[in-house]
Amino acid sequence: MYRSRNILMACFISWLLLIPSWANGHALAPSLLSITLSTEMQGSVLWKESSNRTQGENLAPVFPSNCTRVADPDVSTEDKAVLYRWQFLCDTSLMGGRISIQGLETSNLSVFVEVSGPAEEYTSKLLGRDQPSFVVPKTYSWWREVTHYVSSGIQHLWAGWDHLLFVFALFILLRRSPKVLLGAVTAFTLGHSLTLVTVSLGWMVVSSVWVEQGIALSILFMAVELLNPNKQWLGMSIKRYPYLLTVSFGLLHGLGFASVLNEMLSSNHTKLLPLISFNIGIEIGQCILLLLLAGLMVVSQRIPQQIVDKRFLLWRRVLIGYGIGMMSMYWLIIRGVG
Repeated sequence: MYRSRNILMACFISWLLLIPSWANGHALAPSLLSITLSTEMQGSVLWKESSNRTQGENLAPVFPSNCTRVADPDVSTEDKAVLYRWQFLCDTSLMGGRISIQGLETSNLSVFVEVSGPAEEYTSKLLGRDQPSFVVPKTYSWWREVTHYVSSGIQHLWAGWDHLLFVFALFILLRRSPKVLLGAVTAFTLGHSLTLVTVSLGWMVVSSVWVEQGIALSILFMAVELLNPNKQWLGMSIKRYPYLLTVSFGLLHGLGFASVLNEMLSSNHTKLLPLISFNIGIEIGQCILLLLLAGLMVVSQRIPQQIVDKRFLLWRRVLIGYGIGMMSMYWLIIRGVG
């Protein structure tokens, strides 16, 4: 046990020297461009971006050429974000016009754009490097909004290495008991769905700093169990209490999901439809990951044993445990310092 700890710490120190830039659990929450139309030709704008953005990554919204800013923007701060508010006026309707984000095509950041029309119609879009602009639709479609948030949920899960590693570790630990694995995944889903709802609807307020630290700790817990499958950490283990622990960790991960969804929504927007759609997207992304892992396991079992190095078979679980453990410790330190 102590030898494992020493080896893990030595590997971790070495890993810090070579840690890649993609190792962040999640990128910065997307910037927000919220447009509220009083008529089809005029309205107000809220542009919100993180104050922790990388130097040189300056983004700016660009409206159609027939739209002009009425006055200089009012600037304020909120938590770790900078907010810009201004009024605009267009010669013709903004509906059908193209809105783009200058600098987004060369950035790794993303921008969430929402447009609220004068008749309370609503549309939104998540922009990124591959799609730095979009055309404001002339008519509202609830189906368009549903598909957008489902897609955002899938993208969020697959962009978060912390959530992916947790599900991956859970699969490795319980793969020999499919029924237990299915029950544990269901418990994890129930847990993060519960906190996603309570936080997104404003029924509970938590600090994102402690949430991110807690998520990293949950992954470290999984890594320790991978390295010591027959022992318990603090009297607990996934194999002994699969449902209790996964629902508890699910509650924690749901807080992280909720913080991202809240960043994507303005306070005046109804959250029920986005909440349900975003959660469905997370579940779809999670199911895709589990299906991929199950497929890889089936393929690996059909590989003739004689062509696989026996040392790899003996050490693969240890290597996976060290890798996940080092990543979780890296997140603990980086998020703590941040």
